[in-house]
Amino acid sequence: MKNLFLLSLLSFCIISCGGTADSTTAGSPQAATPAPAPAQQKTTGKTISLPPVTPEFAMNLFENCDYIDIIMYKEGFSMNISQKGSIQTVIQGMSAANPVLESNCPAAGRLFFQNKGTTIGEADLHFTSGICAALVFYEKGERKYTSQMTEKGASIFANYFQNANKLKNQQGQ
Repeated sequence: MKNLFLLSLLSFCIISCGGTADSTTAGSPQAATPAPAPAQQKTTGKTISLPPVTPEFAMNLFENCDYIDIIMYKEGFSMNISQKGSIQTVIQGMSAANPVLESNCPAAGRLFFQNKGTTIGEADLHFTSGICAALVFYEKGERKYTSQMTEKGASIFANYFQNANKLKNQQGQ
């Protein structure tokens, strides 16, 4: 059973999963390629390079997360996701690719992945449309893992920002 599970995770890593934030279908998370042994955070100048999320960490989020709280820093909005299918679609937006974050990709917000009110994952959202889309996960206050977002994952957050700007503009009128 474990081998079947690992094989399906690897398959999803190779084949891009579809879906949007409003999707109600569920699949396995894409951060499934075995990670190298955890390494210390590397910082050179203004870049940050960390190991990718582990398959176990991604699967824990996928299976157990029942609520995502998203707080955007500069845009002045927050939102939450509580529908399981939408939560899993956001998590599927993570890939096994390991980004190196440059200084032109600052943190735009923070995601709190929760299970029954307890935070089981916390990540900075590094997002600049057309430039970068990645998550930096924290453990005990320290940067631990990164995850490049898939195109679909990046489009989910681009839609969130676009909708927030529309609402902001409507309120300003």
